[in-house]
Amino acid sequence: MCPFIKNGQCFKYQCHFAHSDEEVRTRPNLTKTRLCIPFQNGNCQKENCQYAHGYSELRWTEDFYKTALCNNWKNNENCQLGKNCRFAHGLDELRKKPKRLSTEL
Repeated sequence: MCPFIKNGQCFKYQCHFAHSDEEVRTRPNLTKTRLCIPFQNGNCQKENCQYAHGYSELRWTEDFYKTALCNNWKNNENCQLGKNCRFAHGLDELRKKPKRLSTEL
């Protein structure tokens, strides 16, 4: 819960905390949703690394799937993941973020 809401000091348009019980939700599981930089450089030593060791380990969550354009696609570059990319390759694939994740009022 927002620590500032009770004393009226919250600026809701900038706040990422819940302001009511209805807005409270569980944190999404973001394990393996980003590539491991140390692994890409050949030196990840973590036994239970939270990051993906290669494209085959990458996974997505419903809250974020295709809610932003792929940087490779935007820059007219080839995306190695193709249809498996978790980012949108065009406006027709772009999904709205769930309202509970939106920073808009």
